Amino acid sequence: MNKREMFSFIKKLSPEDGFQILLDLLVDRPELLKQAYFMAKPVADGDEEKIADDVFQRLDMLTYDEAENKAAGAKYGPYDLGDACEELFQETMEPFMDELIDRVKKGKAKEAKTFCIGIIKGLLKYSDESVSDFQNAVVDCPWDIARDAQSEWLKIKPNAKDVKEVDKLFPKDWP
Repeated sequence: MNKREMFSFIKKLSPEDGFQILLDLLVDRPELLKQAYFMAKPVADGDEEKIADDVFQRLDMLTYDEAENKAAGAKYGPYDLGDACEELFQETMEPFMDELIDRVKKGKAKEAKTFCIGIIKGLLKYSDESVSDFQNAVVDCPWDIARDAQSEWLKIKPNAKDVKEVDKLFPKDWP
């Protein structure tokens, strides 16, 4: 079973089963507790700035070394370093996007908006403030993911005022 199939299977679990599995995993792997806490805290607080900071910090920790290792250790032989960088970026953003999608599916409009804004602000901050060499390899990724976040959020059918607020986040010079 490949990684995508495993993720797909896990996503089909009920929220209760998923939560119990998470708790069991944290008991078995206590070194993940701190990471789980820092991922859950901004969500529980509903603070878009904390979410943005978390997005920025996670992205800013990505390195070329990680991408080189990923590219070199691919199951079917080495692949392009640029593709490995984009894949790492997307994998880092996946938990944030999953949280947004979950809120949209549950009809939690306010939480979904907060999460969407946090994601977009974090991506903007990364695009504008990161001094990481890794950022140079993924110049289009922040824009792509920000647009994906906005598209997912729009599925909740927000009011015009909220749509305008989110639209204003995008700089005019973004592609």
